[in-house]
Amino acid sequence: MTMSRIALSILSLGLATLANGATPAAPTAPPSAALKASIALAKIYNPRPGTVDSQYSGLIYMTVNVKSGRTQNVYFAGLPGGPVDAPTQQIFSVAAILARPITAALATRLLRENFANSHFGVWSLNPQSDGRVVIYFIATFPANARSSTVHAVVTTVALNSDALELELSGADAL
Repeated sequence: MTMSRIALSILSLGLATLANGATPAAPTAPPSAALKASIALAKIYNPRPGTVDSQYSGLIYMTVNVKSGRTQNVYFAGLPGGPVDAPTQQIFSVAAILARPITAALATRLLRENFANSHFGVWSLNPQSDGRVVIYFIATFPANARSSTVHAVVTTVALNSDALELELSGADAL
């Protein structure tokens, strides 16, 4: 069995790298379509690359200043969804992570707010397998929205989520 010169060169390079105590770099996968779309949507809000804090489940989030020194992480789901004739995107923020089931009073209040203010965004509850409940505020808007709309959506999502976080925990952790 003979090896081509290229294969032999690659093998030699790999062995030399290992002999020098370094580990070869793992190949990186190209960014997914969801991540690319998330980055594109986040850049509409803030084009400076230094403001992108992290990637979470294939999404980008930014820490947004809300008020009085408080901040809120806002996630950008830039991959369009929705009906074919009206594609939409989403921006959301985690408002609370409860260690216990949600109370009936809070569930009723959030449901009422969804009916009264659904044109601004809606509350979403996501029960976890460990018994915790994650509460999100999600805004859905047209995929071809102007920059001013994206800014308004980010502000609305951040303010609503931060207000509930402050009410339920008093903390500024999300």
